[in-house]
Formats: sequence, C-alpha cells, structure tokens
Amino acid sequence: MRLLSIALAFAVAFGASTARGDRDDRPKQGVVEHDIVRGGLEDDEAIKSVVVDNRLGNVEIEGHDKNEIVVIVVKRAPDQDTLNRLRVALVSNPNGAISIGTALKASAVESRPVPAGSVRVDLVVRAPRTAKVGARLWNGSVEVKSVDNGADLTVNEGSIDVRHVSGAIKTQSAVGGQRFLELIDATIRAQAVHGDMNLDTITGEELEATVHDGSVTGRNVRVSNAVVRTTTGDITFHGEIKAGGVYRLASVRGDVELKVRVVGSVKVQARAQKGTVSLPSSFEARDDLETGFVTGSFGTGKEAAQISLRSTHGSVTLVDWDF
Repeated sequence: MRLLSIALAFAVAFGASTARGDRDDRPKQGVVEHDIVRGGLEDDEAIKSVVVDNRLGNVEIEGHDKNEIVVIVVKRAPDQDTLNRLRVALVSNPNGAISIGTALKASAVESRPVPAGSVRVDLVVRAPRTAKVGARLWNGSVEVKSVDNGADLTVNEGSIDVRHVSGAIKTQSAVGGQRFLELIDATIRAQAVHGDMNLDTITGEELEATVHDGSVTGRNVRVSNAVVRTTTGDITFHGEIKAGGVYRLASVRGDVELKVRVVGSVKVQARAQKGTVSLPSSFEARDDLETGFVTGSFGTGKEAAQISLRSTHGSVTLVDWDF
C-alpha cells in the first residue's frame, strides 16, 4: 500500500457551457472531443487568481498578457453517451478569482459503472501572468510556466513541473517527481512522499524541500536560506550562499553532498552518524567529541553564512568550490 500523506478535496462546479469543436469518433479507441472554454470578469476587472480542480487528467497552465481565461479541453471516453456526461465548468467570483472544474455527471438511467481510466479530461489553461494560480489533481500531471505571482499545486499521483515562475510556490505530491527550472525571485515550499525532486537555476530568498522516498538534486541554486530533507534519498546540492545565509541539508538514509560558492565567510557543522564526513582541506576543521559534529570555518567577515550537513546512515561531503 502506498503511503499518502496529503488529502485532496475536490469541489466541482457544474453547468458552464462550452464551445464544441471538431469531434474525432473512433469506436475501437473510444471517442475524443476538443472544446474551448473562455471566461473573464464583469467590466473587464483584473483576474487576480485562477484555480483548476481536475481529477480526470492533466493540467497545463501558461501565463499570457491578456486579462482573460482560455481553456483548451480534450475529452476522451469509451462512447458518446459517456462523453456527453463529461463537464468543464468555469466560474468567476466578484473578488477577482476564477475557478475551473471538471466532473463526470451521473447518468440519468441505470447503467454499468464506467471502467476506471476509461474517461479523461486534459486541460491547457492560458491565464493572466499576473494572477496567482493553483491546481489540484488526482491522477495526472501538472505543468505551470510563465507566471509572475506564484503557484499552489497539489497532486496525488503524477508529476509537477514548474518553469519560469516567480513568487511564492507551494507544491505537494504523494507519488511522482517534481521539477523546478529557471525560477526568479521565488520562495519555494515543496513536499513529496514518493518521487525525486530536481531544482535547476533558482534564485530567491527561501527554499524548503522535503522528500520521504526520493532524492533531491539542486543545480545553480542561489537562495539566501535553504532547508532540504530526505528520509531515504540522496541530496546533491550545488549553488551559492550569500553572506548571512543559512543552508541546512539532512538525510536519514541518504548521502549528503554540498558544492557551494561562498560570498564572504562561512561556518560549517557536519555530522554522519554511521558514515564519513569530508570537508575541504582549506577549512579549519575540528572534531567535537561531545556532540559528534565536525565543525569548520573559512574566511573572515561580520556576517558569516551558516551550513549544517547531517546524515544518519550515509556520508556527508562539502566540496571545495571557489572558496
């Protein structure tokens, strides 16, 4: 049984009309239909937030420069009757929020249950890049790109992909990998139960990444404060720590490697309860027999950066990189 640490709630709105496009009827492979849903706010008021609730498939959200919502819908079902029961709703609220939901409407007549996985709704949402976006999915993947006001993403089983996004980013997944690429001025709170997490080219103030069963890999990360934790996976982190910044990396059953460029001075605490600790030869390092930590420092300055590296069953390594 897979461990699920997050609970997903789905609130679906019904009754929104769609503009029906070309239909592709293929009985042996089911029925496919392409729709477009458009929406906005009264008096052309600014759209402040967009939340997508889709338990039937994938979601892609992309920012654009228009003050409107455009939803490209692809529906799949085993037959036409089931296809007609698939609904996509777009609901606007006076507070500047727009919600998008999907559902399989109950049949009016008694019929056999719809086989699991035989219906699907995939959404591509184009929203104002200044709006805060969110998505909740069951078994599907979500991709968010080119938005400037953050994202809140929850997935039960599927991948999370965030690219070219600024602002506060919060993610949760039970099963599936997470990837963050080219984020500027971002604050990240990312949690995963099963799956690897990859961060590439990130700048911002804070990063907190927690993975139960999976690895965390960071490349070209430049944040002031970083906290990275795993239970069974390795941590490999390459980046730059600013003066006064704090990096805390810890794993229970994985190795921890930090390759960091330091601006100013730095103080390090490292501990590997059942493994080895390796610090650069340029560090003034010593063993603290009372606490079990290896401590070290490099450089001088009033506002030293702080680095803490820990592993219970693995090894800890701090790599010499432009000290």
